[in-house]
Amino acid sequence: MGGANGAWVQTPTPLAFFLQNKFSEVNTTVRIARSLKALVSEGDKNFFEDKIIMADSSILMYLLSRLLLAIRMRYFGNPNSVVVN
Repeated sequence: MGGANGAWVQTPTPLAFFLQNKFSEVNTTVRIARSLKALVSEGDKNFFEDKIIMADSSILMYLLSRLLLAIRMRYFGNPNSVVVN
């Protein structure tokens, strides 16, 4: 990697489904994969793209839930705080 340090943790793809089905506490799972080079298609165009990261569409709901939690903790964590829109 050009002398740079890096790390990547990997778990088996079926683990997401297993965790969601086995534990009722698990509401959302997101599978994320990276590829150093991948063939991408858009309509009739095909091209190679370097260094891409792919994720399940559930990542949007996960990120939104984390954002809403952060907002709630920031503005509603203190009983004396008010939000003005």
